[in-house]
Amino acid sequence: MGPSGAGKSSLLNAISGFRSDGVKGAIKVNRKESCYITQDDLHQPLLTVEEIMNVACELKIKNPVNKRSLIDDILNSLNLSAKRANTAKQLSGGEKRRLSIALELVANPSVLFLDEPTSGLDEVTAAQCVRLLRDLTKQGRTIVCTIHQPSGAVLRLFDQVSQVV
Repeated sequence: MGPSGAGKSSLLNAISGFRSDGVKGAIKVNRKESCYITQDDLHQPLLTVEEIMNVACELKIKNPVNKRSLIDDILNSLNLSAKRANTAKQLSGGEKRRLSIALELVANPSVLFLDEPTSGLDEVTAAQCVRLLRDLTKQGRTIVCTIHQPSGAVLRLFDQVSQVV
């Protein structure tokens, strides 16, 4: 957590392994067990949620045996089941953010790095997003994220907070 320009994203880029130029030190991250979700939700606007999830399964899983079941489980857990026939451009900001998370959950990572997951969301949607991330930790996952100017209610949802100054 910290103000604009404090280096939150740079720090997250370094510890996630997303960027190594100009970084000194050694951080060991099993990239096969982790994922990085940027603050920009870039989805193919004309594809449906279902189609986007199918593409993710084909790309991230060697033999997607129970692809349909996996997609159903992930969409249910992220409250996106009712949106599976909607195109990405029809989704709200919070739904797009949850879709970004859903696409990474296909590979079943144990560590998720998220750069400002509440950026651009209203307070209610931001709180829902952080609750979702907290629920993922209850499944045994580790969540590492940056956050910019959270409300008091959103800040209280975090288990552990470090400040970048």
